[in-house]
Amino acid sequence: MDKEIWGIIGIVLGFLGKALMDLILSRRSHESKEKMHRLENIDKENAKEILLAMLNHRKFSSRKFETLKKRIGGFTDDEIRRMLMAIEAQKLSNPKDNKEKWILKDRINELDTRANRNRNKNKT
Repeated sequence: MDKEIWGIIGIVLGFLGKALMDLILSRRSHESKEKMHRLENIDKENAKEILLAMLNHRKFSSRKFETLKKRIGGFTDDEIRRMLMAIEAQKLSNPKDNKEKWILKDRINELDTRANRNRNKNKT
């Protein structure tokens, strides 16, 4: 009887030890993957910060795509557009010059205000 109890205790301890080791290894693996993901995407995060700063400029509410593109290198046009969408920018179309412009969604009302101000100036 004594051997059976020690056998069961050994099995239980082995199971608990294995479960604990799996948990520790899983946590370390997850932390490692998370760190690698951050390091791989740090360039995109830095580029997003630059784009956000440019679109938050107090004088320029919107920016031409070419201007934004010049400030961040190493990305394709589509990658830059995805980053602009990620920071909640919106594409503007201008039929006059056919240039692609971008503005933060929070600043769209500034365009309406400027347009109304310009209309009022032209009337006087």
